Formats: sequence, C-alpha cells, structure tokens
Amino acid sequence: MGRAIRLTGDLDETLTATNEFGETASWTFEPDRYVYRAGLGFRLRWLPE
Repeated sequence: MGRAIRLTGDLDETLTATNEFGETASWTFEPDRYVYRAGLGFRLRWLPE
C-alpha cells in the first residue's frame, strides 16, 4: 500500500505557550507540502485438521 498526500492552503503555523510563572515562548513551523505513507501487511492462516 502506498499513498501520497499534498497539503493545501497556508501551512505556516505559529504556536505560543505560557507557563505558571508568566514566561512565554512562541515558535513557528511550516510542514512539508507533501506527506507520504506506506504500509506492508502479512497474514498467516492456520487451519488444523
């Protein structure tokens, strides 16, 4: 199984957090426009007689 996904829209994200002491941190990130996914399966069937 394989899959490729293209993300659309504005991907820039800004995150902000504040702790209990009032200290604030903020950061930004932009994820990759393309996301890839792959899977592999294995099935074993045992039928005793």
